[in-house]
Order: sequence, then C-alpha cells, then structure tokens
Amino acid sequence: MKSYLAVTKALMLSLLRDRQSLFFSIIMPLMFLLIFGPILSGTEGERPIDVAVFSGADDQAQVLLEQALAQFSRLEVSYYSTEEAVAHAVAREEADFGLSWDGISLEVLLNPAMIQDNGLYRQISEGVRSYIDQERLQLQELVTVDIVRHIPHGRAYSSVSYMFPGVIAVGVMSSGLFLISSSFMYMKERFVLKRLLATPMGRPQFLAGLITTRIALSMLSAVLVLSVGRAFLGVDLYINWFAFVIYLLLATIIMAGAGALIALIAKSARSASEISSVLMTLMMFVSGVYFPLEFLPQSLRTAGKILPATYVARGFRFIMGVENMQLSSFVLETALFTLAAVIAIWLAAVRGSWNLE
Repeated sequence: MKSYLAVTKALMLSLLRDRQSLFFSIIMPLMFLLIFGPILSGTEGERPIDVAVFSGADDQAQVLLEQALAQFSRLEVSYYSTEEAVAHAVAREEADFGLSWDGISLEVLLNPAMIQDNGLYRQISEGVRSYIDQERLQLQELVTVDIVRHIPHGRAYSSVSYMFPGVIAVGVMSSGLFLISSSFMYMKERFVLKRLLATPMGRPQFLAGLITTRIALSMLSAVLVLSVGRAFLGVDLYINWFAFVIYLLLATIIMAGAGALIALIAKSARSASEISSVLMTLMMFVSGVYFPLEFLPQSLRTAGKILPATYVARGFRFIMGVENMQLSSFVLETALFTLAAVIAIWLAAVRGSWNLE
C-alpha cells in the first residue's frame, strides 16, 4: 500500500508537468464548452428575431399582415418605406430577414450568410402565408399539433445539455487515451520503467498508481465542466453521482485500453503520441461527442460506430439522463469494452516488456 501511495504521489506531480495531458483533458473541453455552449444556448432560447417589412398593400391587406406577424411572439417588426431598404437592412444584418408584401404575394428576403437560421425564417414566412390564406378563405382549424419532448427523469433538456456529457467524455477520452500511449511509453523510453524493475514495487502497483492519477484528472475535468456550465450557461443536469463516478472510472479504463492498443503497434513514445492525437481529433468529430451521429454522412457514421469514444459518450449521456437506452444494453456495452480494455492494458503494460527494445 505504501508503494502504491508513493508512486501515485510521484506520478501526480509528474502529471502536473505534462502540458499535453492537461491541455487535452482540461483546457480543451472548457474551450469547446465556452465556445459552442453559448451558440447552442442561443438556438434554444427566446432570442428576438428582427424582421424588416415593406408593405405596398391596401389597408385591409396591411392589417391582415400585421395580424399574421403578431402570431409570432419572438418577432420584432420594423417597417421600411421601400423594398430596397428592406434588402439593404437584411444585407447589412440590421434585420434577420425581410418580407415584402403587396397584398397578393409575399416575398422573403434572406441573407445567404445566415445559413443556420434561414430555415427558421422560411418556416416563419410560411406560417405568415398560411395565416393570411386561412383568414381570407375563412377556413376553420380542425387539427392542432402539439410538440411534446420526451423528458428523461422529468426534466427538459436542450441542445447545450446534450453537449455537456460529450464535453465530459472528451476530458475522459484524453486522460485515458494518453495514459499508456504517451505517458507509459515515454517512461519506457527514458528507462524509468527499467529502473522500477529493480525495486520491490510490482507492476500492478505502478499501473494502479498511473491509472489513479488519470482518474483524478478525469474527475477534475468533469467537475470543472459541470461547474462552468452551471455558472455561465445555467445548465443543471440530473446526475446519479454514484453511477457517474463508477462510470467515469470505467470510461477512463476503456480509453486507456484504446491507448494500450496504440502502444502495442507504435515503435516510440513520439509516434504513439502522434497517433493518439490524430485519433483523439477524429473521435471528437465522428463519435457523436458534440452532436448526434445522425448529423453525419453514412460513411462517417459507420466509422463512428467502431470507435470506443462513441459508446463512452453515449454512456455519459445515459448516466446523466440526457439520452435513453436500455439498461441491459448499457451494462453489456460497458462490460465488453471494459474487458477488452483490461486485456489490452495487460498485454501492453503488464505482460509486455518494460525494457526499451
């Protein structure tokens, strides 16, 4: 036990000097959170929508247009004297979109640069047209549509809430992935492991200390992400803390297993670190970490399904109540990946040579 505590303390001090691990595990998740969190929050919130309107219609048609626009509480309407003035306001982003109404046709003016929001503006314009047609034809509304979100654990979550487990998964992915592929290989090249063979401390004790430091790093990253999210984005997730801590431990081991596979094929610590960095970048964008896999082309979705980060991110979403899945499927996936990771770590770090070959 004394050997384990001593090596854990030494490895923790060494970790604090490892800039690469600290950047990928702590700094980068916080950067993504602070950059993309406000963007996603804005898409879900009640941000006012500025619409520039030119109307050349008669008074009756003008009143009809005003009634149609009033159906959308988020719209802030500004009237202009000419259609050219409306187009100028949209082009200069003084208005989100524009409408030109002559009593017969409704022309929608969009800014091509606002790719993300133009779909919403088209929907609003269709809603305005539908209201005008309905009023003119004196149609009675027979069917109403209510959109109801399925709410896990009795709480409603938004897009930014979906991103949170993914951001935490990124910190865990980095902590685990670079555990064997970078830190272990680096100490092997520096003959640190060879010198440890001459001490009474066994390999399992050293490996346990190494894993403990990375689990602590994963936990620190998760706590920072949750704290920053609550303080700056107002996100408060349902978390079963006991299950969360257990899964964080297992997820770190799973990603350490992926790093162990890299260590088995890499010839040096530098090449292992470079491979891990490329894999880390790939996993962040094709593993459904920040957005659902359904947003990706089929080829990338297929690639994502073979990466362990996909299942780690999904596991965190399940644990944090953001995504539903069968408990049996979650347990089976976690057990299989953990078993595979333990085998890979054993082959690379326990069974494998600690001498530079």
